[in-house]
Amino acid sequence: MYINLFFFSSAIAFLSFISLAIYVLYNNNKCTINLTFSLFLSSYALWIFGDFFHFFEIFRNFNFTFFIRACHLGTVFLPALYVHFILSIVAKKKFKKLIYLLYCISIFFELTNLFTPLFIKFAYLEINNLILNIEIGIFYHIY
Repeated sequence: MYINLFFFSSAIAFLSFISLAIYVLYNNNKCTINLTFSLFLSSYALWIFGDFFHFFEIFRNFNFTFFIRACHLGTVFLPALYVHFILSIVAKKKFKKLIYLLYCISIFFELTNLFTPLFIKFAYLEINNLILNIEIGIFYHIY
């Protein structure tokens, strides 16, 4: 197992995002602001959780394309969740159609991420240099 400062910073960020999301949701889970903020933090935590796969020997024999796509599960929803969080603070129910459109776009990108090579084509890890190479598809540029 190769552990460096990047591993520890990812672990600290993951644990702090998850604990803050649980704390915010625990305080008032019916409030839209708290719900969107905790989902935003959970999405970030899911993205950071993908960084752990680079450092464990057991995952080096698996297909890294799967792990990179799983890592992008969190990133695809970040823009929609961020805009939803900001608009829930500023304007209560004025932009429902925009929020709905952003979530539809995020779901579209999520489906292309999971089931097609149009988002991420291929990923592999150079074991000697610990360099992750990702070949991206056309929808990644649009995203």
